Amino acid sequence: MVDDGIEPDIFSLNSMIKGTNNARELCDEMKKNGFTPSGKSYNSLVNALAIAGEVEEAVRYQREMIEIHKSADLITYRMILDEICRRGRVEEAMGLLKELQNKDLVDGHTYQKLLYAMQDDFGD
Repeated sequence: MVDDGIEPDIFSLNSMIKGTNNARELCDEMKKNGFTPSGKSYNSLVNALAIAGEVEEAVRYQREMIEIHKSADLITYRMILDEICRRGRVEEAMGLLKELQNKDLVDGHTYQKLLYAMQDDFGD
Protein backbone atom coordinates (compact mmCIF):
# COMPACT_ATOMS: atom_id res chain seq x y z
CA MET A 1 0.00 0.00 0.00
CA VAL A 2 2.63 2.51 1.08
CA ASP A 3 4.96 1.26 -1.69
CA ASP A 4 2.26 2.27 -4.20
CA GLY A 5 2.12 5.80 -2.79
CA ILE A 6 -1.15 5.21 -0.91
CA GLU A 7 -1.17 6.33 2.71
CA PRO A 8 -3.16 3.92 4.90
CA ASP A 9 -5.92 5.38 7.03
CA ILE A 10 -7.51 4.14 10.26
CA PHE A 11 -10.16 2.11 8.41
CA SER A 12 -7.79 0.24 6.10
CA LEU A 13 -5.37 -0.50 8.94
CA ASN A 14 -8.15 -1.69 11.27
CA SER A 15 -9.39 -4.02 8.52
CA MET A 16 -5.96 -5.46 7.81
CA ILE A 17 -5.23 -6.14 11.47
CA LYS A 18 -8.07 -8.66 11.68
CA GLY A 19 -6.90 -11.08 9.02
CA THR A 20 -3.13 -11.16 9.01
CA ASN A 21 -0.31 -13.02 10.67
CA ASN A 22 1.43 -9.69 11.05
CA ALA A 23 -1.22 -8.28 13.36
CA ARG A 24 1.25 -7.15 16.00
CA GLU A 25 3.35 -5.27 13.46
CA LEU A 26 0.27 -3.65 11.94
CA CYS A 27 -1.00 -2.60 15.36
CA ASP A 28 2.36 -1.08 16.23
CA GLU A 29 2.49 0.64 12.81
CA MET A 30 -0.95 2.15 13.44
CA LYS A 31 0.16 3.54 16.78
CA LYS A 32 3.39 4.87 15.27
CA ASN A 33 1.31 6.73 12.67
CA GLY A 34 -0.89 8.31 15.34
CA PHE A 35 -3.89 6.00 14.98
CA THR A 36 -5.55 4.06 17.79
CA PRO A 37 -6.54 0.50 16.90
CA SER A 38 -10.21 -0.28 17.47
CA GLY A 39 -11.41 -2.54 20.25
CA LYS A 40 -12.13 -5.23 17.64
CA SER A 41 -8.58 -4.95 16.34
CA TYR A 42 -7.15 -5.30 19.84
CA ASN A 43 -9.42 -8.28 20.56
CA SER A 44 -8.29 -9.94 17.32
CA LEU A 45 -4.64 -9.30 18.12
CA VAL A 46 -4.91 -10.57 21.70
CA ASN A 47 -6.74 -13.71 20.58
CA ALA A 48 -4.21 -14.40 17.82
CA LEU A 49 -1.30 -14.00 20.24
CA ALA A 50 -2.93 -16.26 22.83
CA ILE A 51 -3.65 -18.96 20.23
CA ALA A 52 -0.06 -18.73 19.01
CA GLY A 53 1.13 -19.37 22.57
CA GLU A 54 2.43 -15.86 23.13
CA VAL A 55 0.48 -15.47 26.35
CA GLU A 56 2.67 -12.79 27.90
CA GLU A 57 2.35 -10.66 24.76
CA ALA A 58 -1.41 -11.26 24.72
CA VAL A 59 -1.69 -10.07 28.33
CA ARG A 60 0.52 -7.07 27.55
CA TYR A 61 -1.72 -5.97 24.68
CA GLN A 62 -4.81 -6.68 26.78
CA ARG A 63 -3.50 -4.37 29.48
CA GLU A 64 -2.63 -1.79 26.85
CA MET A 65 -6.15 -1.86 25.46
CA ILE A 66 -7.59 -1.47 28.95
CA GLU A 67 -5.33 1.53 29.60
CA ILE A 68 -6.69 3.30 26.53
CA HIS A 69 -10.28 2.36 27.43
CA LYS A 70 -10.89 -0.27 24.75
CA SER A 71 -13.13 -3.11 25.87
CA ALA A 72 -12.06 -6.71 25.73
CA ASP A 73 -14.83 -9.19 25.08
CA LEU A 74 -15.66 -12.40 26.91
CA ILE A 75 -13.96 -14.51 24.24
CA THR A 76 -10.73 -12.55 24.63
CA TYR A 77 -10.70 -12.90 28.41
CA ARG A 78 -11.49 -16.60 28.13
CA MET A 79 -8.82 -17.20 25.49
CA ILE A 80 -6.10 -15.64 27.65
CA LEU A 81 -7.20 -17.42 30.81
CA ASP A 82 -7.43 -20.77 29.01
CA GLU A 83 -3.97 -20.41 27.51
CA ILE A 84 -2.44 -19.50 30.87
CA CYS A 85 -4.13 -22.54 32.45
CA ARG A 86 -2.96 -24.84 29.63
CA ARG A 87 0.57 -23.94 30.60
CA GLY A 88 -0.09 -25.18 34.13
CA ARG A 89 -0.29 -21.68 35.61
CA VAL A 90 -3.81 -21.87 37.00
CA GLU A 91 -2.99 -19.69 40.01
CA GLU A 92 -1.72 -16.98 37.67
CA ALA A 93 -4.94 -17.20 35.65
CA MET A 94 -6.98 -16.89 38.84
CA GLY A 95 -4.95 -13.85 39.83
CA LEU A 96 -5.61 -12.24 36.46
CA LEU A 97 -9.33 -12.99 36.72
CA LYS A 98 -9.45 -11.42 40.20
CA GLU A 99 -7.54 -8.41 38.88
CA LEU A 100 -10.14 -7.99 36.12
CA GLN A 101 -12.92 -8.12 38.69
CA ASN A 102 -11.18 -5.74 41.10
CA LYS A 103 -10.73 -3.20 38.30
CA ASP A 104 -14.43 -3.57 37.37
CA LEU A 105 -13.49 -4.83 33.91
CA VAL A 106 -15.76 -7.84 34.31
CA ASP A 107 -19.06 -7.81 36.15
CA GLY A 108 -20.13 -10.49 38.62
CA HIS A 109 -21.94 -12.54 35.96
CA THR A 110 -18.96 -12.53 33.58
CA TYR A 111 -16.59 -13.32 36.44
CA GLN A 112 -18.69 -16.36 37.34
CA LYS A 113 -18.85 -17.54 33.71
CA LEU A 114 -15.08 -17.29 33.37
CA LEU A 115 -14.48 -18.95 36.74
CA TYR A 116 -16.85 -21.84 35.97
CA ALA A 117 -15.26 -22.33 32.55
CA MET A 118 -11.80 -22.52 34.13
CA GLN A 119 -13.05 -24.96 36.76
CA ASP A 120 -14.75 -27.15 34.16
CA ASP A 121 -11.70 -27.23 31.90
CA PHE A 122 -8.85 -27.23 34.41
CA GLY A 123 -10.28 -28.34 37.78
CA ASP A 124 -10.57 -26.43 41.02
